[in-house]
Amino acid sequence: MDIIINEIRKNIFLLTFKNQYEATSTFMRLQEYYESPYKGIKNCYFTLEEYMDRYAKENGNFTYNEDWSGFNVPDNIVRNFFKIFGDNLLEKEKELYGKIEFLINDIKNFYLIGVYKDEDLNHEIAHGYYYLDSIYKNNMDINTSLIDTNIIRNIKKVLKKFGYCKEVLNDEIQAYLSTEKDLYLKNILNFDVSINITKKYREVFKEKDKNGKCV
Repeated sequence: MDIIINEIRKNIFLLTFKNQYEATSTFMRLQEYYESPYKGIKNCYFTLEEYMDRYAKENGNFTYNEDWSGFNVPDNIVRNFFKIFGDNLLEKEKELYGKIEFLINDIKNFYLIGVYKDEDLNHEIAHGYYYLDSIYKNNMDINTSLIDTNIIRNIKKVLKKFGYCKEVLNDEIQAYLSTEKDLYLKNILNFDVSINITKKYREVFKEKDKNGKCV
């Protein structure tokens, strides 16, 4: 497996994969350790078989490799994952560790994202900004606080149905509303948000992003 790593924004490191299967099978346990909605998975040690059985039970079949394509994990979660899973890593997780060991050892604050197609990239970068930049996070949270309560409740309900845990919902809201197209938000995600709302999120993201590129 050929994993390419690049710092695409300050302290945001991108891992690119040649196909969706390699991305999902490499990131799956790390990502779900971070934000799984399932009890006994998030912040816990679990085997691949345990997770596959749980996902299939909740979704009717194990379709993780087709359902997900972009991944994002903060530095503290990366370090904790490899400490807890270190003696029982899958081969792809061992290869991942080899690629990012210098981050774990040498960089205090970083954000790890993984994609196999470019259309997911800005969404994952938005997660990185939200974690690394307190001003960006505060501005996005202000935008979220100004949305009608019923609309926010519906958005969070949709996100939970997709499989996000409650702790990352505000982060997911800002990432979706700042980087996804309005038609996708309305027709695919069923987010009842106006163009005026998404405009506020996109302005914050664009202002942050225009000066943050490393490439």
